[in-house]
Amino acid sequence: TGVGAKHGILIKGGEALEMGQNVTQVIFDKTGTLTVGKPSVTDFKVCRGTAERFFSLLGTAERSSEHPLARSIVKYVETRYPFKTEPTGFKAIPG
Repeated sequence: TGVGAKHGILIKGGEALEMGQNVTQVIFDKTGTLTVGKPSVTDFKVCRGTAERFFSLLGTAERSSEHPLARSIVKYVETRYPFKTEPTGFKAIPG
């Protein structure tokens, strides 16, 4: 729509817009993350267990990655849920 386009939102056809009224949650993975030029974690939901345990595991898993989004995850985790575990046997596989 004209108003959406002015705000940088492009919608292909009215059907997608109509279907959008039923959406209750949107999840983006690393290949579809929306950013403002510098990736950052803005929100999270832990489905099982504690946030401390979740972020300890997540921070450890992402710590050795060179991916810019992994770095933003580690930065978020380190400021809120300090973790000391170093990953072992890490191997980056491009692609």
